[in-house]
Amino acid sequence: MASLCPVFQEPQLTDNNEFLSGGLLWFYEAGTSTLAIAYSDSNGTVPWANPIVLDSRGECAGTIWLNTGEPYRIVLENKPIYGQTHGVVITEHDNITGITSSDAPEDWVAFGAAPTFISTTSFTVAGDYRSIFIANRKLRITDSGGVSVHSVISSSFALNVTTVNVTGLIDSGLSLVEYSFVTPASSPDRFEDVVITDDLTVGDDAVIDGNLTVSGNTVLSGNLNSQAATNLLFGAYVGASSGSLQLTNNLLLQWGSATTDSGNKYVDVTLPIAYTDPQWGIYATTSYSGPTGVTATVSRTSNSVFRISTYSGATPVGPNTVYWLVLGKKV
Repeated sequence: MASLCPVFQEPQLTDNNEFLSGGLLWFYEAGTSTLAIAYSDSNGTVPWANPIVLDSRGECAGTIWLNTGEPYRIVLENKPIYGQTHGVVITEHDNITGITSSDAPEDWVAFGAAPTFISTTSFTVAGDYRSIFIANRKLRITDSGGVSVHSVISSSFALNVTTVNVTGLIDSGLSLVEYSFVTPASSPDRFEDVVITDDLTVGDDAVIDGNLTVSGNTVLSGNLNSQAATNLLFGAYVGASSGSLQLTNNLLLQWGSATTDSGNKYVDVTLPIAYTDPQWGIYATTSYSGPTGVTATVSRTSNSVFRISTYSGATPVGPNTVYWLVLGKKV
């Protein structure tokens, strides 16, 4: 059996706060320059390469495990110059041993601000803390009934307050919220406004809470979801001369609701971006909410405008509320 390495599990950054792409993690026997083996599985059967070369996110793309009870010296280096084996040493830790269940530190982090009780299944905290209160994250909550463990169902942000919905029941004596140190593996990475002047690769799922601008190449093999009324700007698809967007799945670009006019029975929805590239398709669909027998159709009137019309049979009708979304995919 192996034990969890307590360091270098998170993304590594440069002094410019950029991901340490191509950085090296070397593993040695403690106090020496003798190479030692680290593992990618808890059974200690699948060794990592030594050194581990960090990926474009400054990560080793897996979990680091160490031989139980054996101390290590672990060195983090910058990306080496071409033809060199080692890069400049950034930091190192000596006499590092793996963490076992018997000596692991407390896995809960106290949330600094006081929570406000809203209901038996929800509370609020001041500020935007959706990146902490993510779906499926475990919470340890203290109220008048004592200490109990819950999971986050969802969180939302409005009027400078984060509302958190949880499993189980809490009461008005709510006084302390602690969250699990471990982030649920099923939860996507979340980002606020992001501007990328080079390439973007999404290998798993990612959630963008703000605006995303990419002037380089974009490759998506996971899902990229914009949570707010967000602009997603990709170089080659908004008139730039370079950049590309490769999709495995559809990309949800825009969504919202609209009401058809009582006179002309339609509503024109104008997107903040004009999609002009001939290799890029716009697919607008509607989910209608209203009287039975009324349907909605979508037509494109320009690169940035599509028209939603509502009908009862073949007869235009309105006003009616429709919910729309725009899907983009390669065509």
